[in-house]
Amino acid sequence: MAGVPRALDGEKFYYLTPLVALANLRYSEFSSKYRDLGLKTAIRVGTGRIKTGRKKKLNTDIENADIIVGTYEGVEQVLRSGSAKRLGRFGVIAIDEIQNLSEEERGSRLDGLIKKLRIISSKSQFLYLSATVGNPEELAKGLRAALVLHDERPVPLERHLVPVSSPGQKIRLMAKLIGREFSETSVEGYRGQTLVFTNSRRRCHQLASALTSQRAPVSPYHSGLSYERRRSIEAEFVGQRIAAVATTAALAAGVDLPASQVIFETLAMGIEWISPAEFHQMLGRAGRLGFHGSGRAMLLIEPGRSCSRAERRTEDQVAIDLLSSGIEPVSPIYTHEDLIEQVLADVSTFGLIKTGDLAKLQDFSIGFSSSLKPIIEELSKNRMVRKRGDSLVITPIGRITSSFFLAVDEGIFISRSIEKGRDPLSIVTGTSVFERAYVSERLQKGIQQLTRRKTSTRFFDSDILELLLRPKRRPSKWFQEIIWRISRDLLRCGCRSSPNCDCPPRKLSEVVIELRISGMDPDEISSELFKRYGIEAYPGDLTEYLNDTVRLGEAIARFADVLRKPGIADRARDVYNRIIG
Repeated sequence: MAGVPRALDGEKFYYLTPLVALANLRYSEFSSKYRDLGLKTAIRVGTGRIKTGRKKKLNTDIENADIIVGTYEGVEQVLRSGSAKRLGRFGVIAIDEIQNLSEEERGSRLDGLIKKLRIISSKSQFLYLSATVGNPEELAKGLRAALVLHDERPVPLERHLVPVSSPGQKIRLMAKLIGREFSETSVEGYRGQTLVFTNSRRRCHQLASALTSQRAPVSPYHSGLSYERRRSIEAEFVGQRIAAVATTAALAAGVDLPASQVIFETLAMGIEWISPAEFHQMLGRAGRLGFHGSGRAMLLIEPGRSCSRAERRTEDQVAIDLLSSGIEPVSPIYTHEDLIEQVLADVSTFGLIKTGDLAKLQDFSIGFSSSLKPIIEELSKNRMVRKRGDSLVITPIGRITSSFFLAVDEGIFISRSIEKGRDPLSIVTGTSVFERAYVSERLQKGIQQLTRRKTSTRFFDSDILELLLRPKRRPSKWFQEIIWRISRDLLRCGCRSSPNCDCPPRKLSEVVIELRISGMDPDEISSELFKRYGIEAYPGDLTEYLNDTVRLGEAIARFADVLRKPGIADRARDVYNRIIG
């Protein structure tokens, strides 16, 4: 590893990755691999603070470590807090999965992080890693990096397109393919294992159940599972005790399991076809150097099938398009909100910066292209920055907004709500709501019996809420009780547009937080939501939301301190400490 020699000479080696799951894997790998060299490894991620049972103790002391594994946001948060000195003297900075520059939600943030690191550590060596960049020469030029290009895949990959006529035939064929792969052992001594990609978390469970009944031991594996359950499945897979996992396209980038085969059970992700970038990301999971001599990808397609009414292309047409597609070019796309966020992050990182230097800083970005003047005026107007001669100074409000990764309008909403004396819990749910609530299979079956048509699985879908509020036929007793509780707890409000307003998700979010404060863990909250409302909410999603409420609660407390509202600050700290558990 390129950063190790310089780490041995006293310079820090940073390895940055997009996902906490991948950071945890690399942390474990580097800790054991380089311990004998006398190198200390630490981890810096936007780690969850919700206590959900026993967790492995991690070294988070980045100031006294030689190797730091982190997520993009984990290191960015240190910069935005004005604490760049904590990161130490950089030797090598390796940024993995650089194709994330094209991500709609995170691309501009990654671009901003790289920009600031290149200024702060101009003498460091930067390594940008990816297997899916369609414009490597252009990207290397933008990053001012030398291009090292490997055209050949280290493990050969077979790609097979297999038409199937029915869902039943597809299940039987998958079971056969998984079983055949599991029965083979590579020259390296590893059994063949499979990743089955499908389009929803619920489908992961359905496939795992159906395939296991066909004597193909398969486990569901997705981000909605609890951390402990995911780690258990990972251990079973690495230990070769299960033949396959059924996972989603959305988790493809975070799956680091040594599979020899991938099966596309569908080419859809939700109600859309997967993109070429997602397809190539999933293909890349088949065949691991040092584990397998070759990889295999099986596309099981239903000719003529469409993923939604709005989509004209059929699955067989999509398959041909994907197989003939090249890897997409990588380039960050900035919205107006992204531009504002990044300028605020720049000022927050340096605390005080001349406007001329701020303009020069943007030269190190590969996607920022906008006049700074209107952005500075907007930030100044909203009390995020303050002008001082030819310089800009970060304000306390601006520092909190940036370091907690709040949008400027969210920072404004929170500070104004505090000034009006609003309760911290209502401020939290006014900023972030729990949206990943799904109609359970039992509730969906009851709804479909009433409507006699296929319905959405999203609980907050307008048609679902209308039906629950005003059912057209007399439902069963269980269904009546569920509707009564949903109406009483989630749908009663004075909005003219009810139930198609913001109140139902806010009310459910309050229920989730109150259940957590009462002492329930995410698994228990999941069970309670099903019991009360027929809602399916995965423990992993609940944990993620509760961690977000802790982030917001801490931000609210900091805002309240600055605005001299000690009562609200104390209440906010009490709330988020009780949510942490």
